[in-house]
Amino acid sequence: MSISYENLFKILDKRGLSINALSQKHKIIPDSAGRRIREGKPVSLKHINAICVYLKVPIEEVVRIEYDETSPRK
Repeated sequence: MSISYENLFKILDKRGLSINALSQKHKIIPDSAGRRIREGKPVSLKHINAICVYLKVPIEEVVRIEYDETSPRK
């Protein structure tokens, strides 16, 4: 299982923004969350929520959970 922020990066690119802009310029998320997003690591839902509210998009347009064949499903 992995987390994909690919759609988020596409939205940011279309709007002329970046993760750095969200964290450093606009102060939407902390630098640590921005770094984790760039690395494809999980971040708190409060940070995802802040991004969604700022961009005015639903969560499913920001983050996607991807399963591989070896991931156990319950």
